[in-house]
Amino acid sequence: MKTKYPTGKDFGNIGPDVDLRKEEIFDSHGNRIDDAYVEQAVAGVHAHLQRGRPSLEGAALKSAASRRSPQITIKFPKNLKEATAVQAHQEGKTVSQLVREAVSEYLKQAV
Repeated sequence: MKTKYPTGKDFGNIGPDVDLRKEEIFDSHGNRIDDAYVEQAVAGVHAHLQRGRPSLEGAALKSAASRRSPQITIKFPKNLKEATAVQAHQEGKTVSQLVREAVSEYLKQAV
């Protein structure tokens, strides 16, 4: 039995689970959906969900919300913003990295 994978409005009407070893199901490009296809699709979704910058707090934190690094917003005069961007570029860093390092160093010296 050959079944074309539903697309568009029909996508929500997939129906009950199927046995991919017994039924031939195809995606919208004509590729047969089998166990290997599903495993690859699931791996792709997992890889997509794990993208993004790592937390500055480390991966040991449990919940997704707690893995996000706290953020602050700083307003700079235009000339300071430009100078910061130039310096970060010269050092091969992001502006955020440069500012974190500068604040960290300042606080070490303030103690």
